[in-house]
Amino acid sequence: MVSLETRLRTVIDQLAVTARTSKLISINAALIAGRNRGRHASDSVAFETVAAEIQRLSEESSAGIDELHTVLDTVQILSRTINLAGRQRMLSQKIMKVFLILRERRSSPLRVEQAALIAEFENAQAKLAGSGLNTAQIRETMSNTKSVWARFREALNQSDLEMAITTNEQLLLSLHQTVLLYEDIAGARRRIAA
Repeated sequence: MVSLETRLRTVIDQLAVTARTSKLISINAALIAGRNRGRHASDSVAFETVAAEIQRLSEESSAGIDELHTVLDTVQILSRTINLAGRQRMLSQKIMKVFLILRERRSSPLRVEQAALIAEFENAQAKLAGSGLNTAQIRETMSNTKSVWARFREALNQSDLEMAITTNEQLLLSLHQTVLLYEDIAGARRRIAA
């Protein structure tokens, strides 16, 4: 199945071809008008008018196509950001699951998995923190997430079950709030584009 992005890019490319063709038609109409200027003055004026209108439509189409590319690029960035933020929720639960299993049985492979999950979580948080999409409210929520994450990590390190459960729930709520805020941006952007 062809992705929505591919389909949209194909439509944009087809519009670009139409805009370029329109420009060529306007140039040819202007040339015809220039050749007929002395012989058929009324035809010449009509061709010049048509050429100017086609040129204007071509320029407007090109500007619209550029705007479509910008919107598509923004949607892609926003989509990747929402996916990354959503994945953080899942990672927090996987980390908790591994923590609970490790409490029952000491397993070297599980410790390696836990370390990898923690590293993935922290790398993703750093990417999200650097996103150009972040609003003041997102930055505030992410600051809260960072604080809760530090307490959760402390609970993991101390093998404190009660603290891990409490902070994991708080972490999940904070991560979910971040996703909702990014989704709000997507909704606002869709309303602007419409």
